[in-house]
Amino acid sequence: MDKVVLGFSLMLAALFSCSATAQIRFEAPLNASAHRLWSQQSSEISCVLSYAFPEYGRADFVMLSGANKQLSLEIFPLLALNSDSQMRAVATPPEWKFNGQEEELARIKLYQGFNPFFGNTAAWRMLGALAKGKQIMLPFTDTKRLRGETVVPILSPLGFNRPFQDFLKCQQQLLDYGFKEVRMVALHFNEGSSELTHEAEHALQQQINYVKQDPSISSITLRTFAFERKLRDDNLALAKERAATLRQRYEAAGVSAALIKEEAIADRQLRADDLTAEQRRNAARAIITLSRDPYKVNRAHEVMIPDIGIADGDA
Repeated sequence: MDKVVLGFSLMLAALFSCSATAQIRFEAPLNASAHRLWSQQSSEISCVLSYAFPEYGRADFVMLSGANKQLSLEIFPLLALNSDSQMRAVATPPEWKFNGQEEELARIKLYQGFNPFFGNTAAWRMLGALAKGKQIMLPFTDTKRLRGETVVPILSPLGFNRPFQDFLKCQQQLLDYGFKEVRMVALHFNEGSSELTHEAEHALQQQINYVKQDPSISSITLRTFAFERKLRDDNLALAKERAATLRQRYEAAGVSAALIKEEAIADRQLRADDLTAEQRRNAARAIITLSRDPYKVNRAHEVMIPDIGIADGDA
C-alpha cells in the first residue's frame, strides 16, 4: 500500500477510535524506532531538520541562506486542516521524567487549508527546549472532524541531539546571499581583454555558488559587451571571447551547458574615443541574468518571514 494512503488510514483510525476521549495524542513509541524519527538535510541555501510524527505528518525546522538567516517551523499534516483554530507550543518533561514544569513557548492561529507555521523566535525556543530533553506538545482543537476535541502532535527529544548538531553545523556553511542578490549581476573586464576584474571575479563566484544549489534555475543568459576597439567586428569578437570565458567558468563548475545562453553585443556607433577613461572601464562589462522555473521555486527563500507565534513584547 502507498505510504501516504497508509498514513491517512492510520490517522483516520486513530481519530475515530479515540472519539470518546478528550485528547488524541500522536507521539513516539518508547522503543528504538523513536530514535529514527528525526532527520537532517544540508545544502548551502537551506538547512532542514525534520521530524516524522507517527501517524500524523511531518514537521520541518528550516534555516535559509541570505543576510537574515531566518528559521521557521512548518507542520505538514497528513490530513489538511479543515477548520480555523489555535495551536500552542508547550514544552513539558517527557513521560519518563517526573520533574519539571510545563512552559508555553508560543501560540499561532490556524486557518483552514493552511499548514501550521511558526516564525524565528518560536522555532528557536522549541529547538532549545528539545536540546534540554523536553518534548514539545502542539495541541489544537478540531472543531469539525472531532467536535471540539483536542489533537496533540508531540515532538519527541528521543534521537534529537545528533541531527540537531548536524543542523547547527549546516548553518555555518549557508550562503550570505539569496536569489535576489545574484539574479542579475554586472561584471567588468579589464579594458580590451576577457579578463575579469577582482571585484567581478568575486561576484561571478557568488552567482555560480548559488546556481549550483538552486534546482529551480532554468536558464542563464550571458550578455557581453565590448566598445573599446575601433572596429565593430573587433568589438564583436572581443564580446564573444568574454562570453566564452564566462561559459567556461560555469561549465567548469559543473553547471549544465544546456542552461547557458549567449548574446554578444558591439555597438556600431559608440567608439572608444567617444568615451572618457572611466566610461570605458564601465562599458567593458557583462550582464548575467538568471531565470527560474516558477513551479520549482521555493518562495520561502525570497520573503521576509514574520516572527509568527510570539506575542508583541515577548520576543
